[in-house]
Amino acid sequence: MKRRIVLMVFVLLSAAAAAVVLWKVFFAEETYDQLAARGCELCGKSWDALNQNDYDRVEQLAGQLLDLCGKLPENDKNRHEMAFTAYGHLGFVHFYKSYRRSIYWIDKALEQFAASSEASEPFTNLAYELMLFEVHILAEGLDDIERGEQRLKQAEKIFSKLKKEYDSKTQDSEWVPYKQKDVNLLWRMCEFYDNAGVVYKAKKKWNEALRCFLQEKECVDRLSPDNLLELGFVHRNLCVIYAALKQWDECEKNAMEAWKCFRQKDRFNIKTYLELMRALAKQGKYTEALQVSESSLEWFCRRRLSAEDRREVAKIYYCMSRLYEKNDNRTKSEECRKAAVRRLGLPALQNTCDLGFL
Repeated sequence: MKRRIVLMVFVLLSAAAAAVVLWKVFFAEETYDQLAARGCELCGKSWDALNQNDYDRVEQLAGQLLDLCGKLPENDKNRHEMAFTAYGHLGFVHFYKSYRRSIYWIDKALEQFAASSEASEPFTNLAYELMLFEVHILAEGLDDIERGEQRLKQAEKIFSKLKKEYDSKTQDSEWVPYKQKDVNLLWRMCEFYDNAGVVYKAKKKWNEALRCFLQEKECVDRLSPDNLLELGFVHRNLCVIYAALKQWDECEKNAMEAWKCFRQKDRFNIKTYLELMRALAKQGKYTEALQVSESSLEWFCRRRLSAEDRREVAKIYYCMSRLYEKNDNRTKSEECRKAAVRRLGLPALQNTCDLGFL
């Protein structure tokens, strides 16, 4: 009997010990270091998902990160950085769904950045990217220029440090940005100048916009010569500013450079084409404009056309119709007008293709 009681007590104690072990494994609270390590792992997974355009996965991981933040102290540095990453990534994801929703998440991310007393370099770099991303959405997507300018001024505080580093490096006339850190520095400089130029352009501060886009071009030129798309967009922005200043020779020069950059990358950009047509037409160079148009049509003829391509072709024909009219060739003008209308329809052409310069 006594042996049976001892055995029962042993079994009960063993069960209790096992229960304690199981509780520790499944139910015990994680230590601070364990929470921080798990948060770091989730942040890494979220970056991977974002780079792979797996937006559903990003949203799932953001939820897990925010749940984890609730287990960390209120003013903890790791908590701020985890929440910042979650909100920032949601801002990028929602850009493709809703501009206003994207702004909502970016603002929440930047609140975390503002609340952090000691931001790490990666934390600061991402905050800078988000500020400029928000400037782009506000200025180009939502036409909220005043708010965009306010956010730009906030980004300028970080930019000023980058500018000092850049200026110190460019004092060496032989400096070449071959290190990844130097390349990243130049891209961050480009981002600031581009967004500042966009804001100034929207406010019709043409000289300030011109200064920003010229400084952006200087940074792009220091990067690899293979960055033709980026260079094309810079030249396109410059030609818009020169057009506003009515400096048609510079407008033509930059529009042509942009057009060549896109062609070298086997791209066609309708905005660049129309800016080039405007620059040539304003100088009475209708023959040159028609030559560029014919060359553009030949480029499209070598491609299998998408619905968007067919719309672009219609706009080229519509522009050519007006150019031939200016060149006193009524027959060709009517031929091109019919080709344009057949592909897109006159109302759509008039609404999407501003040819007020012709």
